[in-house]
Amino acid sequence: MSICFIAKGTDGVVFLETNWSEVRKTAKSENKLIFLDLYATWCGPCKVMDKSVFSKDEVGDVFNSRYINARFDAEEGEGELLAEKFGVSEYPTYLFLNAEGDIVYKIIGYHSPVRLLREADAASKVAKTYVPLNELETDYENGNREPAFLFELIERKYQLNGAQDILLEEYLKYASQANLKTEKVLQLIANNVTSIRSKGFDVLLGSLDSFLKMTESQQKSILDGISKAKILSFKKAVNEQDETLFEELIKAVHASAYSKEGALDEERQFRYDFARLTKNFKHFAIIAHGEAGLIMQKEPESFDELDQQKIEQVKADAFRNGVTETSPRLQAAIASIEGSSRRAASFQLNEFAYGFYQMTNSPAELKDALKWSAYAIKLLETPTNWQTYALILKKLGRGGDAKKAIKRSIKLAKKEGVDTKSIQNSFKKN
Repeated sequence: MSICFIAKGTDGVVFLETNWSEVRKTAKSENKLIFLDLYATWCGPCKVMDKSVFSKDEVGDVFNSRYINARFDAEEGEGELLAEKFGVSEYPTYLFLNAEGDIVYKIIGYHSPVRLLREADAASKVAKTYVPLNELETDYENGNREPAFLFELIERKYQLNGAQDILLEEYLKYASQANLKTEKVLQLIANNVTSIRSKGFDVLLGSLDSFLKMTESQQKSILDGISKAKILSFKKAVNEQDETLFEELIKAVHASAYSKEGALDEERQFRYDFARLTKNFKHFAIIAHGEAGLIMQKEPESFDELDQQKIEQVKADAFRNGVTETSPRLQAAIASIEGSSRRAASFQLNEFAYGFYQMTNSPAELKDALKWSAYAIKLLETPTNWQTYALILKKLGRGGDAKKAIKRSIKLAKKEGVDTKSIQNSFKKN
Protein backbone atom coordinates (compact mmCIF):
# COMPACT_ATOMS: atom_id res chain seq x y z
CA MET A 1 0.00 0.00 0.00
CA SER A 2 1.48 3.34 -1.00
CA ILE A 3 1.04 6.22 1.35
CA CYS A 4 1.48 9.87 0.57
CA PHE A 5 1.01 13.03 2.58
CA ILE A 6 -0.86 16.06 1.38
CA ALA A 7 -1.01 19.57 2.74
CA LYS A 8 -3.37 22.41 2.01
CA GLY A 9 -0.57 24.56 0.60
CA THR A 10 3.15 24.57 1.23
CA ASP A 11 2.79 24.87 5.01
CA GLY A 12 0.37 23.85 7.72
CA VAL A 13 -1.18 20.55 8.63
CA VAL A 14 -0.11 17.57 6.53
CA PHE A 15 -2.87 15.01 5.96
CA LEU A 16 -2.22 11.35 5.23
CA GLU A 17 -3.94 10.35 2.00
CA THR A 18 -4.83 6.66 2.25
CA ASN A 19 -7.53 4.37 3.64
CA TRP A 20 -8.61 4.14 7.28
CA SER A 21 -6.85 0.85 7.91
CA GLU A 22 -3.50 2.30 6.82
CA VAL A 23 -4.08 5.40 8.93
CA ARG A 24 -4.48 3.21 12.01
CA LYS A 25 -1.44 1.10 11.14
CA THR A 26 0.68 4.24 10.76
CA ALA A 27 -0.58 5.61 14.07
CA LYS A 28 0.25 2.34 15.79
CA SER A 29 3.76 2.09 14.31
CA GLU A 30 4.56 5.70 15.25
CA ASN A 31 2.76 5.51 18.62
CA LYS A 32 0.67 8.61 17.89
CA LEU A 33 -2.94 9.69 18.17
CA ILE A 34 -4.98 10.10 15.00
CA PHE A 35 -6.49 13.47 14.16
CA LEU A 36 -9.48 12.77 11.90
CA ASP A 37 -11.22 15.55 9.96
CA LEU A 38 -14.69 14.51 8.78
CA TYR A 39 -16.01 17.22 6.48
CA ALA A 40 -18.69 17.87 3.85
CA THR A 41 -17.96 19.53 0.52
CA TRP A 42 -20.80 22.02 0.97
CA CYS A 43 -19.76 22.99 4.52
CA GLY A 44 -18.70 26.64 4.82
CA PRO A 45 -16.84 26.34 8.16
CA CYS A 46 -14.94 23.33 6.77
CA LYS A 47 -13.60 25.48 3.94
CA VAL A 48 -12.65 28.28 6.32
CA MET A 49 -10.76 25.80 8.52
CA ASP A 50 -8.83 24.61 5.45
CA LYS A 51 -7.95 28.07 4.26
CA SER A 52 -7.38 29.97 7.50
CA VAL A 53 -6.50 27.43 10.22
CA PHE A 54 -4.91 24.25 8.88
CA SER A 55 -2.64 26.37 6.67
CA LYS A 56 -1.02 28.10 9.66
CA ASP A 57 2.58 27.17 10.51
CA GLU A 58 1.93 27.10 14.25
CA VAL A 59 -0.97 24.67 13.77
CA GLY A 60 1.02 22.49 11.40
CA ASP A 61 3.98 22.34 13.78
CA VAL A 62 1.84 20.89 16.57
CA PHE A 63 -0.40 18.58 14.54
CA ASN A 64 2.34 17.18 12.30
CA SER A 65 4.54 16.33 15.27
CA ARG A 66 1.87 14.90 17.57
CA TYR A 67 -0.70 13.23 15.32
CA ILE A 68 -1.29 11.17 12.23
CA ASN A 69 -3.63 13.53 10.41
CA ALA A 70 -6.31 12.16 8.10
CA ARG A 71 -9.41 13.51 6.44
CA PHE A 72 -12.42 12.02 4.71
CA ASP A 73 -15.50 13.38 2.95
CA ALA A 74 -18.24 12.27 5.36
CA GLU A 75 -20.77 11.88 2.58
CA GLU A 76 -18.78 9.72 0.22
CA GLY A 77 -17.09 6.31 0.20
CA GLU A 78 -15.15 5.28 3.30
CA GLY A 79 -15.79 8.69 4.86
CA GLU A 80 -19.52 8.02 4.88
CA LEU A 81 -18.93 4.72 6.68
CA LEU A 82 -16.68 6.41 9.25
CA ALA A 83 -19.24 9.17 9.82
CA GLU A 84 -21.90 6.53 10.48
CA LYS A 85 -19.60 4.51 12.72
CA PHE A 86 -18.68 7.52 14.86
CA GLY A 87 -22.16 9.05 14.90
CA VAL A 88 -21.17 12.20 13.03
CA SER A 89 -24.03 14.45 11.88
CA GLU A 90 -22.52 17.93 12.18
CA TYR A 91 -19.71 19.39 10.13
CA PRO A 92 -16.90 19.83 10.51
CA THR A 93 -16.34 17.18 13.18
CA TYR A 94 -12.81 16.56 14.42
CA LEU A 95 -11.95 13.35 16.24
CA PHE A 96 -8.81 12.49 18.18
CA LEU A 97 -8.53 8.69 18.22
CA ASN A 98 -6.07 6.06 19.36
CA ALA A 99 -4.64 3.48 16.99
CA GLU A 100 -7.44 1.07 17.91
CA GLY A 101 -9.97 3.54 16.56
CA ASP A 102 -11.41 4.59 19.92
CA ILE A 103 -12.53 8.22 20.23
CA VAL A 104 -10.36 9.93 22.82
CA TYR A 105 -11.59 13.48 22.24
CA LYS A 106 -14.11 15.18 19.96
CA ILE A 107 -14.71 18.76 18.81
CA ILE A 108 -17.25 20.20 16.39
CA GLY A 109 -17.36 23.32 14.25
CA TYR A 110 -15.02 26.15 13.38
CA HIS A 111 -12.08 26.74 15.72
CA SER A 112 -9.58 29.58 15.51
CA PRO A 113 -5.90 28.56 15.48
CA VAL A 114 -5.51 29.44 19.16
CA ARG A 115 -8.65 27.58 20.19
CA LEU A 116 -7.76 24.54 18.08
CA LEU A 117 -4.33 24.31 19.67
CA ARG A 118 -5.93 24.57 23.10
CA GLU A 119 -8.26 21.69 22.21
CA ALA A 120 -5.29 19.68 20.92
CA ASP A 121 -3.56 20.11 24.30
CA ALA A 122 -6.73 18.95 26.04
CA ALA A 123 -6.95 15.90 23.75
CA SER A 124 -3.33 14.96 24.43
CA LYS A 125 -3.92 15.32 28.16
CA VAL A 126 -7.00 13.10 28.05
CA ALA A 127 -5.09 10.51 26.02
CA LYS A 128 -2.54 10.04 28.79
CA THR A 129 -5.17 8.61 31.14
CA TYR A 130 -7.45 7.16 28.47
CA VAL A 131 -9.22 3.90 29.35
CA PRO A 132 -10.91 1.93 26.54
CA LEU A 133 -14.71 2.11 26.63
CA ASN A 134 -15.13 -1.65 26.95
CA GLU A 135 -13.11 -1.55 30.19
CA LEU A 136 -15.33 1.23 31.54
CA GLU A 137 -18.43 -0.79 30.68
CA THR A 138 -16.99 -3.82 32.46
CA ASP A 139 -16.35 -1.69 35.56
CA TYR A 140 -19.94 -0.48 35.43
CA GLU A 141 -21.28 -4.02 35.15
CA ASN A 142 -19.12 -4.93 38.14
CA GLY A 143 -20.86 -2.27 40.23
CA ASN A 144 -18.69 0.87 39.97
CA ARG A 145 -20.98 3.82 40.71
CA GLU A 146 -18.46 6.53 41.55
CA PRO A 147 -19.84 9.84 40.20
CA ALA A 148 -16.60 10.77 38.37
CA PHE A 149 -16.53 7.33 36.76
CA LEU A 150 -20.18 7.52 35.71
CA PHE A 151 -19.61 11.02 34.34
CA GLU A 152 -16.79 9.78 32.08
CA LEU A 153 -18.76 6.72 31.01
CA ILE A 154 -21.75 8.86 29.99
CA GLU A 155 -19.55 11.33 28.14
CA ARG A 156 -17.82 8.58 26.19
CA LYS A 157 -20.99 6.70 25.29
CA TYR A 158 -22.73 9.97 24.35
CA GLN A 159 -19.98 10.75 21.86
CA LEU A 160 -20.54 7.42 20.14
CA ASN A 161 -24.26 6.75 20.50
CA GLY A 162 -26.00 9.94 21.56
CA ALA A 163 -28.12 10.53 24.66
CA GLN A 164 -27.62 8.16 27.60
CA ASP A 165 -30.79 8.82 29.58
CA ILE A 166 -30.66 5.67 31.73
CA LEU A 167 -27.03 6.19 32.73
CA LEU A 168 -27.79 9.84 33.44
CA GLU A 169 -30.47 8.84 35.94
CA GLU A 170 -27.95 6.49 37.57
CA TYR A 171 -25.33 9.27 37.76
CA LEU A 172 -27.80 11.68 39.38
CA LYS A 173 -28.49 9.15 42.15
CA TYR A 174 -24.87 9.37 43.27
CA ALA A 175 -23.75 12.90 42.29
CA SER A 176 -23.49 15.42 45.12
CA GLN A 177 -26.09 18.19 45.21
CA ALA A 178 -23.29 20.76 45.20
CA ASN A 179 -22.15 19.61 41.76
CA LEU A 180 -25.54 19.51 40.05
CA LYS A 181 -25.50 23.14 38.96
CA THR A 182 -21.90 23.27 37.79
CA GLU A 183 -21.34 24.06 34.15
CA LYS A 184 -20.07 20.62 33.17
CA VAL A 185 -22.87 18.73 34.93
CA LEU A 186 -25.58 20.96 33.47
CA GLN A 187 -24.09 20.33 30.03
CA LEU A 188 -24.06 16.58 30.73
CA ILE A 189 -27.73 16.71 31.68
CA ALA A 190 -28.65 18.83 28.66
CA ASN A 191 -26.93 16.37 26.33
CA ASN A 192 -28.52 13.26 27.81
CA VAL A 193 -31.95 14.21 29.14
CA THR A 194 -34.77 12.79 27.00
CA SER A 195 -37.94 13.11 29.04
CA ILE A 196 -39.84 15.41 31.37
CA ARG A 197 -40.35 12.29 33.51
CA SER A 198 -36.74 12.25 34.65
CA LYS A 199 -34.45 13.36 37.46
CA GLY A 200 -32.40 15.24 34.88
CA PHE A 201 -35.36 17.37 33.87
CA ASP A 202 -36.17 18.04 37.54
CA VAL A 203 -32.60 19.28 38.08
CA LEU A 204 -32.85 21.65 35.10
CA LEU A 205 -36.23 22.87 36.26
CA GLY A 206 -34.90 23.48 39.78
CA SER A 207 -31.99 25.45 38.35
CA LEU A 208 -34.36 28.10 37.01
CA ASP A 209 -34.60 29.55 40.53
CA SER A 210 -31.01 30.80 40.28
CA PHE A 211 -31.00 31.23 36.51
CA LEU A 212 -30.12 34.94 36.44
CA LYS A 213 -27.08 34.36 38.66
CA MET A 214 -25.62 31.76 36.31
CA THR A 215 -23.12 32.09 33.49
CA GLU A 216 -24.30 32.32 29.89
CA SER A 217 -23.05 28.78 29.29
CA GLN A 218 -24.99 27.42 32.28
CA GLN A 219 -28.12 29.23 31.15
CA LYS A 220 -27.79 27.80 27.64
CA SER A 221 -27.43 24.24 28.98
CA ILE A 222 -30.54 24.64 31.12
CA LEU A 223 -32.69 26.05 28.32
CA ASP A 224 -31.40 23.55 25.75
CA GLY A 225 -32.03 20.62 28.07
CA ILE A 226 -35.53 21.74 29.03
CA SER A 227 -36.47 22.35 25.40
CA LYS A 228 -35.06 19.00 24.30
CA ALA A 229 -36.90 17.08 27.05
CA LYS A 230 -40.20 18.76 26.16
CA ILE A 231 -39.84 18.08 22.45
CA LEU A 232 -38.88 14.42 22.92
CA SER A 233 -41.72 13.92 25.42
CA PHE A 234 -44.14 15.49 22.96
CA LYS A 235 -42.98 13.14 20.20
CA LYS A 236 -43.40 10.15 22.50
CA ALA A 237 -46.88 11.29 23.54
CA VAL A 238 -47.85 11.63 19.88
CA ASN A 239 -46.35 8.29 18.80
CA GLU A 240 -48.01 6.41 21.67
CA GLN A 241 -51.11 8.63 21.75
CA ASP A 242 -50.45 9.02 25.46
CA GLU A 243 -52.73 11.74 26.77
CA THR A 244 -51.45 11.33 30.33
CA LEU A 245 -47.90 12.11 29.26
CA PHE A 246 -49.18 14.97 27.15
CA GLU A 247 -50.93 16.59 30.11
CA GLU A 248 -47.74 16.18 32.16
CA LEU A 249 -45.96 18.00 29.34
CA ILE A 250 -48.40 20.89 29.59
CA LYS A 251 -47.68 21.14 33.32
CA ALA A 252 -43.94 21.16 32.51
CA VAL A 253 -44.54 23.95 29.98
CA HIS A 254 -46.06 26.15 32.68
CA ALA A 255 -43.39 25.21 35.24
CA SER A 256 -40.57 26.16 32.86
CA ALA A 257 -42.04 29.22 31.15
CA TYR A 258 -40.56 32.70 31.58
CA SER A 259 -44.05 34.27 31.63
CA LYS A 260 -47.70 33.29 31.83
CA GLU A 261 -48.29 34.61 28.33
CA GLY A 262 -45.36 32.59 26.98
CA ALA A 263 -46.65 29.45 28.69
CA LEU A 264 -50.13 29.89 27.22
CA ASP A 265 -48.71 30.39 23.72
CA GLU A 266 -46.55 27.27 24.04
CA GLU A 267 -49.45 25.25 25.46
CA ARG A 268 -51.70 26.39 22.63
CA GLN A 269 -49.17 25.27 20.02
CA PHE A 270 -48.54 21.92 21.69
CA ARG A 271 -52.27 21.22 22.04
CA TYR A 272 -52.88 22.13 18.42
CA ASP A 273 -50.02 19.95 17.15
CA PHE A 274 -50.97 17.03 19.41
CA ALA A 275 -54.58 17.05 18.24
CA ARG A 276 -53.56 17.40 14.60
CA LEU A 277 -50.86 14.70 14.63
CA THR A 278 -52.91 12.18 16.60
CA LYS A 279 -56.00 13.06 14.55
CA ASN A 280 -57.91 13.50 17.77
CA PHE A 281 -60.83 15.44 16.39
CA LYS A 282 -62.43 16.14 19.77
CA HIS A 283 -59.38 18.09 20.98
CA PHE A 284 -58.66 19.58 17.56
CA ALA A 285 -62.19 20.91 17.23
CA ILE A 286 -62.06 22.66 20.62
CA ILE A 287 -58.83 24.42 19.68
CA ALA A 288 -59.92 25.20 16.13
CA HIS A 289 -63.28 26.69 17.07
CA GLY A 290 -61.67 28.88 19.71
CA GLU A 291 -58.72 30.12 17.63
CA ALA A 292 -60.62 30.45 14.36
CA GLY A 293 -63.42 32.27 16.12
CA LEU A 294 -61.02 34.95 17.30
CA ILE A 295 -59.66 35.46 13.80
CA MET A 296 -63.11 35.51 12.18
CA GLN A 297 -64.17 38.36 14.48
CA LYS A 298 -61.56 40.67 12.93
CA GLU A 299 -61.98 42.71 9.78
CA PRO A 300 -59.28 42.20 7.11
CA GLU A 301 -58.15 45.80 7.54
CA SER A 302 -57.35 45.21 11.21
CA PHE A 303 -54.48 42.91 10.21
CA ASP A 304 -53.03 45.66 8.02
CA GLU A 305 -53.36 48.13 10.89
CA LEU A 306 -51.47 45.74 13.17
CA ASP A 307 -48.67 45.50 10.61
CA GLN A 308 -48.52 49.29 10.35
CA GLN A 309 -48.18 49.59 14.12
CA LYS A 310 -45.29 47.13 14.05
CA ILE A 311 -43.64 49.03 11.20
CA GLU A 312 -43.90 52.34 13.05
CA GLN A 313 -42.32 50.77 16.12
CA VAL A 314 -39.47 49.30 14.07
CA LYS A 315 -38.87 52.65 12.37
CA ALA A 316 -38.88 54.49 15.69
CA ASP A 317 -36.35 52.06 17.15
CA ALA A 318 -34.19 52.37 14.04
CA PHE A 319 -34.22 56.15 14.05
CA ARG A 320 -33.22 56.19 17.72
CA ASN A 321 -30.17 54.14 16.74
CA GLY A 322 -29.22 56.48 13.93
CA VAL A 323 -30.55 54.31 11.09
CA THR A 324 -31.88 56.29 8.11
CA GLU A 325 -35.21 55.53 6.46
CA THR A 326 -33.46 54.52 3.22
CA SER A 327 -31.27 51.96 4.98
CA PRO A 328 -31.47 48.58 3.15
CA ARG A 329 -31.69 46.77 6.51
CA LEU A 330 -34.62 48.90 7.63
CA GLN A 331 -36.38 48.50 4.29
CA ALA A 332 -35.91 44.74 4.47
CA ALA A 333 -37.36 44.70 8.00
CA ILE A 334 -40.38 46.71 6.86
CA ALA A 335 -40.90 44.43 3.85
CA SER A 336 -40.91 41.37 6.10
CA ILE A 337 -43.65 42.88 8.28
CA GLU A 338 -45.94 44.10 5.50
CA GLY A 339 -48.78 41.63 5.02
CA SER A 340 -47.40 39.28 7.68
CA SER A 341 -50.47 39.42 9.93
CA ARG A 342 -52.79 38.60 7.05
CA ARG A 343 -50.52 35.74 5.99
CA ALA A 344 -50.36 34.31 9.50
CA ALA A 345 -54.13 34.49 10.04
CA SER A 346 -54.87 33.05 6.60
CA PHE A 347 -52.41 30.21 7.15
CA GLN A 348 -53.91 29.39 10.56
CA LEU A 349 -57.48 29.34 9.24
CA ASN A 350 -56.48 27.11 6.35
CA GLU A 351 -54.75 24.71 8.75
CA PHE A 352 -57.90 24.43 10.84
CA ALA A 353 -60.13 24.04 7.78
CA TYR A 354 -57.93 21.35 6.26
CA GLY A 355 -57.75 19.55 9.60
CA PHE A 356 -61.55 19.38 9.69
CA TYR A 357 -61.59 18.14 6.09
CA GLN A 358 -59.24 15.32 7.10
CA MET A 359 -60.84 14.36 10.41
CA THR A 360 -64.61 14.70 10.24
CA ASN A 361 -67.57 13.84 8.05
CA SER A 362 -70.00 15.96 10.05
CA PRO A 363 -71.79 18.36 7.66
CA ALA A 364 -72.14 20.95 10.44
CA GLU A 365 -68.45 20.87 11.27
CA LEU A 366 -67.48 20.93 7.58
CA LYS A 367 -69.67 23.98 7.03
CA ASP A 368 -67.76 25.77 9.79
CA ALA A 369 -64.52 24.73 8.12
CA LEU A 370 -65.81 26.07 4.80
CA LYS A 371 -66.40 29.48 6.41
CA TRP A 372 -62.85 29.53 7.78
CA SER A 373 -61.50 28.50 4.40
CA ALA A 374 -63.45 31.23 2.64
CA TYR A 375 -62.12 33.85 5.05
CA ALA A 376 -58.58 32.52 4.62
CA ILE A 377 -58.99 33.17 0.87
CA LYS A 378 -60.42 36.63 1.55
CA LEU A 379 -57.31 37.45 3.58
CA LEU A 380 -54.91 35.93 1.06
CA GLU A 381 -55.53 34.10 -2.20
CA THR A 382 -53.14 31.19 -2.57
CA PRO A 383 -53.26 27.89 -4.48
CA THR A 384 -53.26 26.03 -1.15
CA ASN A 385 -56.17 28.01 0.29
CA TRP A 386 -58.30 27.46 -2.83
CA GLN A 387 -57.33 23.77 -2.83
CA THR A 388 -58.61 23.34 0.74
CA TYR A 389 -61.82 25.19 -0.15
CA ALA A 390 -62.37 22.88 -3.13
CA LEU A 391 -61.78 19.72 -1.11
CA ILE A 392 -64.28 20.76 1.58
CA LEU A 393 -66.88 21.67 -1.04
CA LYS A 394 -66.43 18.26 -2.66
CA LYS A 395 -66.82 16.48 0.68
CA LEU A 396 -70.04 18.42 1.28
CA GLY A 397 -71.40 17.16 -2.05
CA ARG A 398 -71.09 20.47 -3.89
CA GLY A 399 -69.24 19.05 -6.87
CA GLY A 400 -69.86 21.91 -9.29
CA ASP A 401 -68.59 24.58 -6.89
CA ALA A 402 -65.66 22.34 -5.96
CA LYS A 403 -64.54 22.09 -9.61
CA LYS A 404 -64.63 25.87 -9.97
CA ALA A 405 -62.55 26.25 -6.81
CA ILE A 406 -59.93 23.71 -7.88
CA LYS A 407 -59.62 25.43 -11.26
CA ARG A 408 -58.90 28.67 -9.41
CA SER A 409 -56.25 26.88 -7.33
CA ILE A 410 -54.59 25.48 -10.47
CA LYS A 411 -54.70 28.85 -12.23
CA LEU A 412 -52.97 30.57 -9.29
CA ALA A 413 -50.41 27.77 -9.07
CA LYS A 414 -49.49 28.14 -12.74
CA LYS A 415 -49.22 31.90 -12.32
CA GLU A 416 -46.78 31.38 -9.41
CA GLY A 417 -44.81 28.71 -11.28
CA VAL A 418 -45.93 25.94 -8.92
CA ASP A 419 -46.38 22.35 -10.14
CA THR A 420 -50.10 21.62 -10.40
CA LYS A 421 -49.93 17.80 -10.49
CA SER A 422 -50.24 17.38 -6.72
CA ILE A 423 -53.25 19.72 -6.66
CA GLN A 424 -54.98 17.82 -9.45
CA ASN A 425 -54.18 14.43 -7.94
CA SER A 426 -55.45 15.33 -4.47
CA PHE A 427 -58.75 16.50 -5.93
CA LYS A 428 -59.17 13.35 -8.01
CA LYS A 429 -58.38 11.01 -5.10
CA ASN A 430 -60.78 12.62 -2.64
